[in-house]
Amino acid sequence: MNNTSDHVKKDGPKQDIILYIGEDMRYWNQVQQSINAITGGKPIVYRHRKIDTFKNLATQVLYIIKLSPRVIYLDFGANPLLSMTLGKLFVRSNSTKKITLIALVDGNAEQQQILEISASGIFLSHIKGIEIHDVAYDTLLLMYPKENIRCKFATAATKKEVDILESVRIRYINADHILLEGNAVLEKNDALEVSVPVLTKIVPSKQFLVKEIGDSNLYYDFLYWYKLTYQFIDPVPPPAEGESQVDVQLKEKERKESILRVKKDFTRWIVSNSDQVVPTCKVLVIDKRLRPLKDIHEKDRSYSIGIRFQHYLEEDHNEIVQYQPHIIVYGFDPDLSNLDLPTTSDEGSGNKKNSKADGNQDNNDTFGTNEADLNANPEKLEHDDFIEGFDLKNVGNILKQLPVLNDVSFENMITAIKKIPNYSPIIVTLSNLPYHNSEYFRSKFKYSKIIHDRGVFDYEKISKFEAATRKYWDMAEEKSLKEKIEKLKKINPSRYRSVRPTDIRERTVYFKKKDARSFVYIRHSITITSISESEMQIESSKKLRILTVYLMSIPVDISITPISETVTKTNFIYRCVIHSAGEKEKSAIRQMVNDVFLASKRQEREKEAEMFKTLNQNVRMVKKQQEDAATATTTQKSKEKDLKKTGSE
Repeated sequence: MNNTSDHVKKDGPKQDIILYIGEDMRYWNQVQQSINAITGGKPIVYRHRKIDTFKNLATQVLYIIKLSPRVIYLDFGANPLLSMTLGKLFVRSNSTKKITLIALVDGNAEQQQILEISASGIFLSHIKGIEIHDVAYDTLLLMYPKENIRCKFATAATKKEVDILESVRIRYINADHILLEGNAVLEKNDALEVSVPVLTKIVPSKQFLVKEIGDSNLYYDFLYWYKLTYQFIDPVPPPAEGESQVDVQLKEKERKESILRVKKDFTRWIVSNSDQVVPTCKVLVIDKRLRPLKDIHEKDRSYSIGIRFQHYLEEDHNEIVQYQPHIIVYGFDPDLSNLDLPTTSDEGSGNKKNSKADGNQDNNDTFGTNEADLNANPEKLEHDDFIEGFDLKNVGNILKQLPVLNDVSFENMITAIKKIPNYSPIIVTLSNLPYHNSEYFRSKFKYSKIIHDRGVFDYEKISKFEAATRKYWDMAEEKSLKEKIEKLKKINPSRYRSVRPTDIRERTVYFKKKDARSFVYIRHSITITSISESEMQIESSKKLRILTVYLMSIPVDISITPISETVTKTNFIYRCVIHSAGEKEKSAIRQMVNDVFLASKRQEREKEAEMFKTLNQNVRMVKKQQEDAATATTTQKSKEKDLKKTGSE
């Protein structure tokens, strides 16, 4: 193993770091050995962090930003909730989203956990077990895509047509359409087959039409949303040979009658399920200290609030365009001007007396943070060395390396918000700068829905803003419904005289993020052109999405992730890694590869036998031709001899 302690040499290039976050040190050592065996001693630096509490999570994330690893192995074994929180932070945050994140799950992990991991944006998961090769091999393929990293397993060529499934999520269901979110590359008016288990007993048809597609105002960690309209009953197939037009018309009539019955049952189902889950109030916290991350996960909270965190916003503010949060919390940078910040490259390394002898294994310091002292005096100002869980002397330089959060960046965000149609979120500003107050922000930036907060911002305050947001939603809906009723009364006063807002309110069924029923699947047809135990190459007539998880049954379920794409005139070719495979799945993959090899050898033997048969036939034909020619020659000579004999007589 490497013994280099710093990821940036003083007089050399930046080194490649692989970080393991977890507690299974035996497994981690095996992974390192496997990586070194494949690379042959490539200079890779290995680091380890044990993160087992939410208390210092924001500080730990800053440490990882400073470390800047190429790859993070995130072990879900000890604390799945904490690991999922970390995983979502890494995938979503602008400061860490370019790091390759690989999930490690225990051998007894349920399929639902793996689905939730992939839905969070983590595109590669491995089940911990005896098999280590693929964990190392996949990592190196992603770290060094242009290098010739060779798989130790044999690859078999084939032409096997199979279906793969792409997981998408239900955001809501109403009478007009179902709204899904996913990464699938779809087109408007596409006909889709989508298996929606929650509707199986109500809506017989799995056929849907794509009505609209969008890439903004998303809820899950996907790229697009899709509005799909229902077929309810499968369309009548084309007339069979000999089928009369009368028979076709009768089938069309029966289908229309069936659709009416299904629609009635479907409407009743929506009404009875529409008030079970409220729509999520989306919150975006933009703050380098990730307030109030610790406080949120100490609460027994419902899923009515969805909170995302960013250390800063990118210049195009796409985070806001895509997510469109209802509440934005904007934490201004602390004043670091009066602090004596460290200048050495060891800043943030904690107490060096606790450092482990092995340079590849990090100590699990918390930058000297003493949260007990902070809780005793939570109203310390930003000019103090400690603030809301941070020892600024230790993390100050890391904070300064990130893009600034000040009046200028705040103004840029307000400008971006104003460009989004029909969008005006509540904005909460966090700062102890003396000139910052609500009136200052509202006046200076010409935006009325700004509230300033100088205290310690916690989950209780977010809950109050959520309540205010929902009250605004209710008022807006009530106003809209009353306006609709007035229009209806003008059209037909007698018919709509007694109608109430609740009578015309659109019913919608929402789902919690943890609800397994929100996972549905889109089917794609592909052809496997080569396969080994670790990877496969596939061809598709339609475009797939790289770094997206697809499910395949062989017949056991495995996951594949395309990591590269080649476009030809007729199709798309993808190199895919195989993952999320336990011992049973690995055995099935080996059997599949062996079957391909055996089929190939059988074809070779059959081809050789056919060639040998053809060769023998050719030899016999040539021999016969030679014999016939010899016989003809003999006969001719005999005739000539007879003619000479006759002439002499």
